[in-house]
Formats: sequence, C-alpha cells, structure tokens
Amino acid sequence: MTLFKKYRLIPLLGIAIYLFGSLTPDKSSAQETKELSIGLGGGASFGVNEAHDKTLHFAGRVTLLYWRGLGSMFTPELGLTFTTNGTPTLGGFSEYTTSMTAPDLRIRFYPFGTEDGKTLMPYIHAGVGVVIYNIKDKPYNSDPSVQVTGADPNLAIGAGLTYSINRNWMLDLNISGNPSFADNLNPATDQ
Repeated sequence: MTLFKKYRLIPLLGIAIYLFGSLTPDKSSAQETKELSIGLGGGASFGVNEAHDKTLHFAGRVTLLYWRGLGSMFTPELGLTFTTNGTPTLGGFSEYTTSMTAPDLRIRFYPFGTEDGKTLMPYIHAGVGVVIYNIKDKPYNSDPSVQVTGADPNLAIGAGLTYSINRNWMLDLNISGNPSFADNLNPATDQ
C-alpha cells in the first residue's frame, strides 16, 4: 500500500503564454525586476485508475506568477486548473467521468536563474493544493462509500521550460503530476 492510492496528471502537457509587466511592484534592480504576470494555458490530462481505456482530456489553467518574487531562482505561482477525467465509454468496468477544479500554490525553482536576457529557462516546481471534484458518471463496480462531490488535498510536482519571446511575452511548456491524498476522484472499487 502506498501513501497515494490514486494519481491524476494535470496537465500532462501544459502550454501557457504569460504576459509580463502588467503590474510591477518592485523595480529596484534591472537584473532582478520583480513582476506580477498573468498566464493562460491549456494542455491534456488523464486519470490513473482501474479502467482499461484511458483518454486524454483538455486541461485549462490560469496562473498568477510573482516573477523572481523570492530571488532570481525562485518564482511563486498561484494557479487554477480545470479538467474532466474519465473513460471514453460508460457502463463498463471502472468507466467513469469526474470533473475537477484544482487551485494550488507552487514554487518554481530555476537552477540557472531568470536574469533578463535569458531566452530558455528550465525549472522544476513543487506545491500544494486542493482538488474539488464532481463525479458525473459512476461505473457499475463503484465503491458505495465514495462521495459524489468533495474536496481533497493534493500535491503538484513537475518540470518545465520557460521561453522568453521578448520583454512582455513568454511561452511555458511543462509536465506535472498531481498525486491526491484520497481515493475519491474515480469511483471504482480498488482491485
């Protein structure tokens, strides 16, 4: 038995475009400018459960970054991800549909820094959040104790690459795993 009984990936692949410089709380240094940035992204997610067929589903994300908020290597990220996970068909073994909204707080670590003028900036991130879920379709082998709606804590762990297009626009590619602390996201009985 593991600490995390169910996993979900949100987003499996995320692409976000950030507009920088809309709010600039600290312009104390040209090299270390701290800025609030808004990002919109989309990607794919899939749930990990006992179902035989797994499909990719759209995952959207809205983020607020405090660029260089904790120094040139650390950027806090407040985000909201939304997706629906499930199987392509319903009515069979472990086939389900669950919609999820997941607010979280992450810290991005840029090991090579984020100084102005850098074009490619790889990072890793970690954070905590809550997944708010609504099970729309339950399989015939559903666990009777599963709550149809609820909220459970989760983690956000992943890596990404930020590409600076120019001073005001950046493109972000990332992959993130979001292990949940509960077995409620898909309603199937564990085998």
